[in-house]
Amino acid sequence: MPTRHLHGGRHPDRGRLWRTSVGALCSLLSTFLLFTFVFAQDDTQAGIKPAPTAPAAEALSPQELVQQAWAASGQGDLRKLEEIVGQCVALYGKDAKEQEKQLTGFPQRGQEEQYQALNSVATCLFIRAEALMNAGKTGEAVVKFQEIMDEYPWAQAWDPRGWYWSVAEKSQASINVLTGKVEEEPEVQPDKVRRTKPYIHTRGKSRVVDYQKYGEFQNVGTQDYGYVVKDMEGLSAAVGEGIYPNSGAIYQNPRYKEVRKEGRLKGKHWDFVNSDDLEAAYFKWVTAPEAWGVRLFYLGSIFEKAEMYDEALRAYRALVVHFPKTVAWTYWQTPWYPGQAAIAKIRHILRIHPELDLAEKYMKITVHNGFDNDAQNDVIVTWPGKIVQKSLIDKLKERWHLDERVDLGAPKKRVGEGTVQLVQYANGHWQLLVQGRPYVIKGMTYAPTRIGQSPDKGTLANWMEEDTNGNGRIDGPYDSWVDKNRNNQQDPDEPVVGDFALMKAMGVNTLRIYAQPQKPDKALLKKMFEEYGFRVIIGNFLGKYAIDSGAAWAEGTDYENPGHRENMMASVQKMVMEFKDEPYVLLWVLGNENNYGVASNADKKPQAYFEFVNEVARWIKSVDPDHPVAVNNGDTLFLDIFARYAPDVDIFAANVYRGDYGFGSFWEQVFDASGKPAFITEYGCPAFAPHLTLEEGDEAQAAYHRGNWMDIAENLAGSRRGTGNALGGVAFEWLDEWWKNYEPYRHDRKSDAIGPFPGGYYFEEWFGLTGQGNGRHSPFMRQLRKSYFAYKEMWSR
Repeated sequence: MPTRHLHGGRHPDRGRLWRTSVGALCSLLSTFLLFTFVFAQDDTQAGIKPAPTAPAAEALSPQELVQQAWAASGQGDLRKLEEIVGQCVALYGKDAKEQEKQLTGFPQRGQEEQYQALNSVATCLFIRAEALMNAGKTGEAVVKFQEIMDEYPWAQAWDPRGWYWSVAEKSQASINVLTGKVEEEPEVQPDKVRRTKPYIHTRGKSRVVDYQKYGEFQNVGTQDYGYVVKDMEGLSAAVGEGIYPNSGAIYQNPRYKEVRKEGRLKGKHWDFVNSDDLEAAYFKWVTAPEAWGVRLFYLGSIFEKAEMYDEALRAYRALVVHFPKTVAWTYWQTPWYPGQAAIAKIRHILRIHPELDLAEKYMKITVHNGFDNDAQNDVIVTWPGKIVQKSLIDKLKERWHLDERVDLGAPKKRVGEGTVQLVQYANGHWQLLVQGRPYVIKGMTYAPTRIGQSPDKGTLANWMEEDTNGNGRIDGPYDSWVDKNRNNQQDPDEPVVGDFALMKAMGVNTLRIYAQPQKPDKALLKKMFEEYGFRVIIGNFLGKYAIDSGAAWAEGTDYENPGHRENMMASVQKMVMEFKDEPYVLLWVLGNENNYGVASNADKKPQAYFEFVNEVARWIKSVDPDHPVAVNNGDTLFLDIFARYAPDVDIFAANVYRGDYGFGSFWEQVFDASGKPAFITEYGCPAFAPHLTLEEGDEAQAAYHRGNWMDIAENLAGSRRGTGNALGGVAFEWLDEWWKNYEPYRHDRKSDAIGPFPGGYYFEEWFGLTGQGNGRHSPFMRQLRKSYFAYKEMWSR
């Protein structure tokens, strides 16, 4: 995901610094799985939820006043801020009070814009209270925060990452900071509902269903694909209860009535997505009022969690065969294609469970025109493929690792003239070479933020300069130690080792950094390279968050503005000329999910953006032919426009958060659209979920990372199973950062953003492969999570 910004849309023109993290807008693409769908269309349905009606025009709209308030606060102009807040209250205060009276809870998702007056007034008041807090006017700030909580408990502020947050909740957090109150987090306990397992009363008669036996595949490989059932009774018996077309047998299941009688089916089916009561979840989803394509995906997921892999495979397979054209809508109002995700899930299960002795062959769903948010122009082409039992020969080949690699052939294209080169071989596969040897990016997002620091508070320091104990060494890289027994203290057998040494032992070979707004320390990076061999991906935000474009936050970078383009080009030129001769540079990366917008118009003018990206790449290569140039996209949104207008960019890189199964059709989508190599600039998972113990959350994070890296490995050059254009990936992230949900002294267990993770949400403060324990020994103590050891095993192979 993207680069995380400050909570509540706090702006860089307030002197706060953005940090690369789990992604702005949270990978908005049709990739999130654990969220609320507002619409789903099967093969015979089409439609898009209409946009909300715009409010009547005002001299200054509520949103404009909020933007002005943030800007005044960022400039430290309290007098102007007071005027803006007064104007907002005068214009919209009465309506805000009336809207508050209508509510007994937060509005449902999608209805927030009906409460613009309430949200804007409360947000402006919050901005003023926070400004008073930052100015040291503690008493006044506490009073103002309390007034917000008393008068506007259901108000929400818009976060440019794509969601709303509770103004009252953040007001209380601010009061706690000002008064010194420590709000204890509740003990993490398993969900009170015990973990159950679905009971299948009428089991499928076929472990692997031969669909040709019960019907006919028509127009395979075209947009007119379809499967015609000719033996409904036989197919229903083969797939078993609960899997299409066997929808009626569930009512004969004696457990269905019992579970219903026990009251375990109360609530919406979406409430059961992350429940440990898998039996109830199964019954709820079989009978859910959703399109079958959506139902089958979540049924497959339930079976998978219950370790009922045969049933999971049959559910996912039924989705691919019957409903490959299903389109659903994510929490972010972006299209999601369950059929493609089901294929990825099938491959994931078979990849991590070779003991099933099954193989997938020839499955593919291609969505032409699928790189935008308009599902009406999609053309979906399907190859349903099959799942087969492995033959004895197949098993022997696997056992002896035979036939896993393909012959690359001779190089047919070479990009670069120096130490770092890209090579495409005769078979179409791509490989990164360093000093003539294959180089797989085993990368890490490294931002060892000390607890208490926050860009929200203007206190985020440059980790390359931090020497808290004054011993002449940089804290994180050289002075960290491992709390092996997790007792939150340094024992005699827990010596100082340093993050660089820990990452080297783990198998890391690459770090990803940006050249702005904090200046990289060249001497530190050179020492790191000489001692540990780490190479560096160096990035320029290219106007994201209005950085270095000359635009104000509210205005945003305009990629058609000559002045903005000139400023951004100058920023890139400065970066390249300063670092191009450094021995640790691996490649250049441009942007960071700019295609999602946020203080730029790349989301509204993608052609202009990618044309500028291409212009910048062309200039870089004119002065530095020795290092490839990549663009950092947010998943595959506008991939087709990139392919058309950025031919001089060497690599398509993206922040991608899709789920534990990896990246699905990402690799083939990139290759089919552009023919280019690719790598993942961000991927990861929180080690926290409300219904899991901390140990279970730790294991869930490790499983997610394991599945993601296995998908990358399967698509490297020479792999027989994959696309062959993967160059590696950068895991997000090394260390938990406690500032991301507003209060930097608290390891928050709350989240406002839905995501494809074990807990269903982006718990941003828990993405580290290492934790900081109770925080009392920050920035030095490290508690290594299971993900660390998973990579140590995988990256040592």
